[in-house]
Amino acid sequence: MAPRTQPKIYILQIKTQKLSIHLILQPTTTIAELKQEVFDALTSDVAEPLTRVAGAPKDLEDDKMDEDFDFTLPKDTGLPKTEEDVVPRVSSLQDFELCKAVKEKGKMTGEFQVLEANDMELKMSGLSGWEVLFVQFRNKKSGLLLPAQFTLPPIDDDDEDLATQQQSMLDFEPSNASLGKRKARAD
Repeated sequence: MAPRTQPKIYILQIKTQKLSIHLILQPTTTIAELKQEVFDALTSDVAEPLTRVAGAPKDLEDDKMDEDFDFTLPKDTGLPKTEEDVVPRVSSLQDFELCKAVKEKGKMTGEFQVLEANDMELKMSGLSGWEVLFVQFRNKKSGLLLPAQFTLPPIDDDDEDLATQQQSMLDFEPSNASLGKRKARAD
């Protein structure tokens, strides 16, 4: 069997809780640079609402700056509704680790392997071009890695609606006015 060719770009998906981060990187990107990209995404303004439960007030410092703004959120915003869905806040690169799922016969085993070599390039790391990576946060008190928490999207959620639409189109019956009539061909 011929050896695999190295991908020209890496399209990586990084998952934690209900958050997915998509990155397009060069093969020469190091694991440290990848981790920095994830850190930037986790600390961005866009990810900030995911670090608290929907309807909870922001930090006291932020409340002082925006006293007139109402931070209560409607219940159907798609923001975290429970503590388990909240993405932990990170303040440094040491607050989390990137890991990949250990697979057996193509299925995840529930174990994760931390990507250790920070100076290693993606092309030498053994990652595939479409790899899904996971974030394991560190416990703030003990410094130990917490289990990876993530939600995989349902595979057949949209398929049911599509199948219903296709079935209704198959059940369509033409009107009697058009039955048996064909247009004459112009010769």
